[in-house]
Amino acid sequence: MIGGRIRIAFLLFVFVVAAWGRRHTLTLKNDIRRTVLCSHFGFLRGSHFSVFIEQLVGDLPRISFTLDKSGSAGVAAYLESNPNKCFRGDTANFLYVSIDMLNSQLVINNKDPTLSSLVFEAGVTGMDDEKLNSVHPTNLLEAVENILNLLMITRDESREVAMELSNAIGVIPELSKYKDLEQPTVFRLLRRLTDLSNANEANRPRQHKAVPHEEAPNQNHLASLTNTAASALKEIYKMTTPLGSLRIIPYKSEKGILQAKFTVRFMDRGDEGMYSFYLHDCAAPDTETGKPLGLNLTLRMVEKNPDSFLSAGEQPLPLLYFILCCAYFLASFVWFLYLRTSKNSVYRIHYLMFAVILIKAISLIFHGVNFYAIGRHGMHEEAWAVMYYITHIIRGALLFITILLIGAGWAFIKHMLTPRERNVFFIVIPLQILANVATIVIEESEAGTARYALWKDIFIFVDLACCGAILFPVVWSIRHLQAASQTDGKAAINLRNLRLFRHFYILVICYVYFTRVVAYLLTITVPYTLTWVVELFKESITFFFFVAVGYKFRPVDDNPYLLVPNEDDDEDTVMERIQLEDVWSQSGYTDGVTRLNRPQPKGNTAAASVTTGSSGGDGGKRNPKPVGRLTADASAAGPDSPSDVEV
Repeated sequence: MIGGRIRIAFLLFVFVVAAWGRRHTLTLKNDIRRTVLCSHFGFLRGSHFSVFIEQLVGDLPRISFTLDKSGSAGVAAYLESNPNKCFRGDTANFLYVSIDMLNSQLVINNKDPTLSSLVFEAGVTGMDDEKLNSVHPTNLLEAVENILNLLMITRDESREVAMELSNAIGVIPELSKYKDLEQPTVFRLLRRLTDLSNANEANRPRQHKAVPHEEAPNQNHLASLTNTAASALKEIYKMTTPLGSLRIIPYKSEKGILQAKFTVRFMDRGDEGMYSFYLHDCAAPDTETGKPLGLNLTLRMVEKNPDSFLSAGEQPLPLLYFILCCAYFLASFVWFLYLRTSKNSVYRIHYLMFAVILIKAISLIFHGVNFYAIGRHGMHEEAWAVMYYITHIIRGALLFITILLIGAGWAFIKHMLTPRERNVFFIVIPLQILANVATIVIEESEAGTARYALWKDIFIFVDLACCGAILFPVVWSIRHLQAASQTDGKAAINLRNLRLFRHFYILVICYVYFTRVVAYLLTITVPYTLTWVVELFKESITFFFFVAVGYKFRPVDDNPYLLVPNEDDDEDTVMERIQLEDVWSQSGYTDGVTRLNRPQPKGNTAAASVTTGSSGGDGGKRNPKPVGRLTADASAAGPDSPSDVEV
């Protein structure tokens, strides 16, 4: 049954791995949700966010997009305070994009004063696709022509008009010195050219500080502009802001299907932050059925920081995973070396603990390479991603199996699991595999898809269920030892086992609490540039948990788990050995004293010689070491009593 689930999980994540990394493709079909989170990314200065609306079908006048910066009283806060109200954006100070069907334009409504320096461009950047017709101009003529084509101005004469405008800019000294061919700079140049071409100086709009007025232009050359070129200048002036950002972006529409492209640039230090991109659909219900009209959307997005496709807080993750991988490899080597050189009882569960650490190290290195590939190319390297998911599932299953076996005392104090412990195994292991599959689906799905929210809920529920279930064997063992500690002949050994079980119970509780609850609190509180700290915290807690459990259950003779009597040993003798060990092991009175194995009268409880060591039924190494111990009768007799001992 478990093997079948593993095969299903493998097929699932192989299917999911086709998703792109930080080059997203969000597809919605007949979606009736009012608000959809399309993207969530941390941008730094010099980054850009490109959006290609490949297909949008729905009640277009009632559809809008918003760009919200976390940490401000923006769209997220508005949606939380108005859960039943459909967001339109026209009554609040937000940055939103609405659809003007009359003029076939996307209208940029930037009413958020904290986002006033964002720059909107026509076209997209970073999408390597032939049908997007991406152009990278090499001179001013190509840059102006590209702008005219993107804004759908003078479609049939764009080459001639671009030549006129570029020549006009070239003969004006204050404009010709600018060599940057980015859209914002070219827009500012064209706006300045419009100002200079106006005959009436009093009616000139304010000039942008980036292109200062230095001297009078060549009036004769400006007067020679054709009506088409002058009209194009006026259109560009209306469509842009003094910063060189677009106010409106034309779109194409065929058979009711909208297509549009735009890019947002984060130019200043104050623009840095964690941004969320939302889709809002306020479609009216169908007049016949009364049900909301669904929309169809294919949306492609590219999020790019100056040096990486990773979000601002994720860029240190590849290096972090490589460092942690080295730490786990070192720990696994030390643990394996200790097991091989130990002269004490080593059980199969000790090697299972070694396997958990080794698989964890391998999983981390695959995870690090996967993140490195995303940072370089914006998408997964499929081979590394598949290897990471395989090791991630194996590591999760092995970890919970090991915790369950230790909690049940398998191989240490017993070699068979009770029926209810086996039932816990049959429940927890498939649930843990399901939780790992949910993690993979969450990582590979777009945040806006309906299955993303579904699998996220599944993961939270299943993960908490697994964390709670692994405590049951520990609790049962504690209760059993509490009852057994009150029976004659086993009190001491059971009390020591009980203390160790309680320590293990506390370790598991702390591990679950810190890696789930505290990590979540860190996620919602740390700055967007320090989100990698959450991963460092969780991985550090996991590493210390492995070290603590390994130390508690290392193969040593004085480990309370290994103090199990042989079949030939009398239980009272074992109890007396534990009770008198601390008292007599440091006393000079017992130096050179050896206990004789004499037959005892019936009813006398101080009877047998004691030897240490355990014949582990699971293949552990036997290490018999006869050690002298005084029984209760010997200690009570005193030095002058009839000799029960031999010196």
